[in-house]
Amino acid sequence: METIDFAEKTVDASLKEARASYDAMHERAYKFATLTMGASGAVSIYALGKIGADGYLWQIIPMALMAAWWFVAASVLLLKGAATNEMSAGTTSAKIRERVTKHSEKEGGEADLEQGLNLTRWDQLAAADIQIQAFSYANIERAKALDAAYRWMVASPLAGLAGLVLAHLIQH
Repeated sequence: METIDFAEKTVDASLKEARASYDAMHERAYKFATLTMGASGAVSIYALGKIGADGYLWQIIPMALMAAWWFVAASVLLLKGAATNEMSAGTTSAKIRERVTKHSEKEGGEADLEQGLNLTRWDQLAAADIQIQAFSYANIERAKALDAAYRWMVASPLAGLAGLVLAHLIQH
């Protein structure tokens, strides 16, 4: 097996893995944001239903703050973790032909298509390296956004506690 064949096979597998991870992280972020938005909406509607009940401020204020907290967490996750990134899909055949032609040219003589193809294959690998790095970076950013959303959710009882304190201050 030639070096170029081995490199192409390895880089192709890495690119497929990077794309699959990128897509999987998008799904995770999108599903968690959907779940969080749904919870925010449900708590908001429940809180609205409590208006007029005895001691309703003790229920409405903590739930409203918790719903707002969850809404912010989901919104940030959607913007940073599920939003579309501009990613390169690959190289067109026209661009490959252009590269082969450019690499095949010799000074004052016949074109060396074998050399042109070989150099183009190496160029293609360099382009794939850039794609792999772009997918990896975007995947890391999505993972950071998802981790931040998890931390926000874990800390969300603080919003409810702040709502109880606020309700107490309003009642007295």
